[in-house]
Amino acid sequence: MAFSGSVANDYDKLSEGDRPVFEYITNSVLEYVRERSSDGCGGGGGGKNSDNEIKILSLGDGTGEPGLRIASTFLNSDTTAPYFSGKCFPVTVYSTDISDQMQSVAKGKWKEKAKLQTTHQSVKVEFLKVSADDSDSLQKSFADRSIDVIILSFSLMFVPDKQKCIDECARMLKPGGRIMIAVLHEYGQITMMEKALGKLAEMHEKSTNLTVKNNESVRKAITQMKPIACLALKEPNAVEKLLAQARTEFGGEKTVAKQFSLTVKTTERLKFQFPVFANDTDSAIEVSFSHVPDDQLDNLESVWPEGKQEVLREIVRDMIESGEYVIPDETRFFLNPTQNDKKKNKKKKP
Repeated sequence: MAFSGSVANDYDKLSEGDRPVFEYITNSVLEYVRERSSDGCGGGGGGKNSDNEIKILSLGDGTGEPGLRIASTFLNSDTTAPYFSGKCFPVTVYSTDISDQMQSVAKGKWKEKAKLQTTHQSVKVEFLKVSADDSDSLQKSFADRSIDVIILSFSLMFVPDKQKCIDECARMLKPGGRIMIAVLHEYGQITMMEKALGKLAEMHEKSTNLTVKNNESVRKAITQMKPIACLALKEPNAVEKLLAQARTEFGGEKTVAKQFSLTVKTTERLKFQFPVFANDTDSAIEVSFSHVPDDQLDNLESVWPEGKQEVLREIVRDMIESGEYVIPDETRFFLNPTQNDKKKNKKKKP
């Protein structure tokens, strides 16, 4: 995965297309924290389980989505007042990632947002460079049952040891806490890159340059190129199986993952377009290339320099500018049942 260097800035710019997902997560977090606060569980509500602080952990937060969006919302008293009756609750958002460049962008964004702090002086953001499956580092940073909300937004697909990541989430989550997971079910950019690589293979076979056409190394380099695992969890029950096999029970009790479908228009899941902004095709190309592992791109360039720098880029450019690759992305959401969910369900029973 190559979300580093200048690509981090391009990614941040174009990820605006994921806004519906981030807004959905943010609103869900606010609603959940409101319920916890009204019960006196965390957030200084005064209940038996209160530790006078709301802790939110976003694993694989990249350039700050959705972590900084959530923190910024708590800064805005006009936005949070309907949830908390104007009260000010201490909030800490932990934004983690393994990319220095992605976190550098996130830190720059938060520096600007933090200048706006007026009413909510107790909103903090802490940045940690840690992998979501690094048990040792996570255990040093977060005690058992210490986090109110854990978010894995478009990150679990890339975690090498997904089960270890889920086990750590279960360990860190407070009793009654909430875990939120968003995974891609369909992803237009991956579909586009797969098509582009297919077209590259066809162009290689039809090449009039016999040196290139007859070069087995070029053929092998093309056939070995595969986009990164954005869709690693698209299969039915993939996320549910990970949650069901967690070694530690979520929030100190056995729970079953519940999938929530967000209906937008007539779809059962959230669909949205990953946009290509006007006059920003170059950024879109850079982000598209970031979905192919660096070593595979370097290998192609070493055996066929024009293959990456000229041919493949022009294929991608043509697909973007013609609108050929604009395919709706589709996201699946998972939230675990909490104490409040159970109370609501009991009330619904006759």
